Amino acid sequence: MNLKRSVLYGALFWVILFILASVLLFGFGLDSEGMIFNISIIVIGIIVVAIVSHFQFKKERNPNGLMTGIVYALVSIILDAVITVPLFINDYAMLFNLYYLISVILGIITVVIVAGLKKK
Repeated sequence: MNLKRSVLYGALFWVILFILASVLLFGFGLDSEGMIFNISIIVIGIIVVAIVSHFQFKKERNPNGLMTGIVYALVSIILDAVITVPLFINDYAMLFNLYYLISVILGIITVVIVAGLKKK
């Protein structure tokens, strides 16, 4: 696993998801604390992380899905803590929200699955 590459792809994942979340919030007027938004962003996040990790793993012979998924998760959490929370949410409790934690775990699992499919 190339750490720099994983960090960059993790940042790409976060940027794409940030833009799509903004569309849901401001374009469709969903409430950021509502169930519809949270479930939508989890589903969208799984799709986006699968696509991003697929592109990252294209050039890797034996991808390490668990480590890559953890790097993606850490990059996302750090960017949320540095950008999303102070500029938009103003409450760091968001990082401990059940839906947020579920999305992080499902994201890691998705990357592991994509890596496993790549090995076959």
